[in-house]
Parts: sequence; structure tokens; C-alpha cells
Amino acid sequence: MRVVLEAAGMESMNSHWHDSAPAMTAYAIVLSHVTKTFRGTQGREVTAIRDVSLAIPTGQFVAIVGESGSGKSTLMHCAAGLTGPTAGAIDLAGTNLTMLSPAKRSRFRSQHVGFIFQDYNLVSSLTVAENIELPSRITPGRRASADTGEVLRSVGLADRAQHLPHELSGGEQQRVAIARVLAGQPSVIFADEPTSALDLGNSDLILRHLHHLSRRGATVVMVTHDVDAASRADRAVVMAHGGTVDDFPNPTREQLIDRVMSAQWPQRQAL
Repeated sequence: MRVVLEAAGMESMNSHWHDSAPAMTAYAIVLSHVTKTFRGTQGREVTAIRDVSLAIPTGQFVAIVGESGSGKSTLMHCAAGLTGPTAGAIDLAGTNLTMLSPAKRSRFRSQHVGFIFQDYNLVSSLTVAENIELPSRITPGRRASADTGEVLRSVGLADRAQHLPHELSGGEQQRVAIARVLAGQPSVIFADEPTSALDLGNSDLILRHLHHLSRRGATVVMVTHDVDAASRADRAVVMAHGGTVDDFPNPTREQLIDRVMSAQWPQRQAL
């Protein structure tokens, strides 16, 4: 398979990436003492994240890394406004999400936030081009900010516009998901385990795309349990037991393995 990053296509989109974005601020995401609890089985209260404070500068590529149950996915859901915190405040792209109603949060997300998921979330009956254009068609008041052909060229899929998802490899489907985000040109992008279902070659390509997006001014937050993927970010925040336990600039694989394992050690001893 040809693994290619079409930088020329990427660069041609730079001039209008922020045309419809909110005003740039020093920090794209600020969490202040955020706690999230759920009602578990038998009515017991479960704390998924506990008193987390975190500031992510605009244009940074950050990995939130930790084992299953560490709270990283809940943290992403709160930071993205998919769910509200039980306590604390969240500022996203200059807007205080905790002051918005669920309907207003949803409208804000549709205009300023992009999502890349592990399972791609492509509509099987639509072509690649139609999948990319779908968000602008189903969201009132929203339009695609970039040409479909242009974004497909930028991810190396110019010849796949009329293919259906099942005719593509896993790596190609994930690149379609990235192209769909590119079309909306959001200021903040959340990627949930974007490489976990891919081989090494495709994982490398996806991570290079995410890195490139941040260099164009988008803030990229990737949630992952994969320390190899996390080590490719500008910064890695390690989570365990619902809290942040370390924060590495320019992380290395060895640093992350050591910290993730040591953070889980008390729990492992109790098993």
C-alpha cells in the first residue's frame, strides 16, 4: 500500500483554515477542578474523573494516555462538551461550556469541534464524497469550509471519492474520517483511539496527519492506551484512577511505559 502524506494538498488549504473559526485564544481547552460521577450498579456512585485541572494551548497535539478505566475517555467527553461535569468548569475555544444548555453545547460542537473515532463512523450506503459532505448537510446553518476534492487530495484519496466505505482498507476509511474533519475546519479536534484498529504503516500515516493538523493551527487531543502513539504527540498527559498523574512534554515511549505501569501498581497489588 502506498503510504503518502500529500503536503502540497495540505498546504493549499492553510490560507482559509480559520476563516470561520472562533477567535484564537492562548488556550484552546481549560479544565478547572473537573469531577464526573455516575450512578453505577445497585445505586452506587462511581467517580470516573476526580478534580482534574488541565490547560491545553492552541495548536498543541496532546495525547491523553492511560489504561482502561483510567478516566481518559470520560475526560475527553467532558472536554468536548459531549457530557457535562458533575463539578468544575470547562472552557473550550474561548467558550465556557458549563454555562451552556445541552442544545447550545451541541450547536457549539457542530460549528467548532471535530471528532475522529476508532470505528470511523462512516455511513456504509454513502460514497466517500457523500460521507465527507454529510455533516454540512444535516447540521442547520453549517456549511463545509473546504472543497471535497481538495480535502481528499490532502489525505491521498483523490481517486476514491465515489467508492463506498466497504471498498476501502481500514487505513483509507480512517483517512476519510480525517477528511470529513478537514472539510469542517474545526478549531479543536478530538481523536478517540484513532490508530487502535490499524496496522503500523497506516497508524504512522494517521499520526502524521494529526501532527500536521496541529501545525496548521488546530488543537488536537488524542485519547489512547497505546504508548507508541502517545509518544508521537507534543505532550502526553498520563491518567490513572480518574486523575492526572503526570504530564510529559515531548514524551518518549520509555517514559510513558514506566509511568503508566507505576500509576497502576497499587491497584495491581490489590488484585
